[in-house]
Amino acid sequence: STKEAVIHMVKMSWDMQQDAVRFATQALEKFQVEKDIAFYMQDKFQEKHQPFWQCVVGTNFDSYVQPTRRCYIDFNLGQMRILLFKAKSSEY
Repeated sequence: STKEAVIHMVKMSWDMQQDAVRFATQALEKFQVEKDIAFYMQDKFQEKHQPFWQCVVGTNFDSYVQPTRRCYIDFNLGQMRILLFKAKSSEY
């Protein structure tokens, strides 16, 4: 069954939003482990939209991040919550 994305907050282009939902759908079909879903999302986004993307996947978490401008989405796909954002740099 197709899960509909429920967007909580988004600050990115429509095309990037579509990519995020598409890649999340693919990841949830391929993997059961949240870490694997997050890695898949990060890998796909870095491949298409350049480095420094970070992804958090789970069913119960809160966050506070400072992403690069217009590079943030927080949504649910079924029960799974996905936070995808581009970090400001590779340095922490």
